Amino acid sequence: LFRVGGDESVRGYAYRSLGVTRDGVTIGGRAMATGSVELAHPILKRMPSLLGAVFVDVGDAAQSMGDLEAKVGYGVGLRWRSPVGPLKLDIAQPLNEPDAEWRLHLTLGSEL
Repeated sequence: LFRVGGDESVRGYAYRSLGVTRDGVTIGGRAMATGSVELAHPILKRMPSLLGAVFVDVGDAAQSMGDLEAKVGYGVGLRWRSPVGPLKLDIAQPLNEPDAEWRLHLTLGSEL
């Protein structure tokens, strides 16, 4: 069963917080879809390993593909291609929840 949300999924939402809700608890669903669009560019010419990024993530998990309701998260971040691997620091918010607080996402070791 699938749940989505968090650092490598739909940023702006808590880790695995999107899915089927039953009795106020998020449980996994049998269908899942996620996607991301991200633009990253070096901030300074003399430091090409430091990049700024903007992104939009979309996804959901549900009992069937027909029940999916796209949740959208968006934000900005920094990328550093460090000697020990890539480091990503993002701040994101759900698009359709203007009262939601911005969430901090930190990822070490995934590809840039």
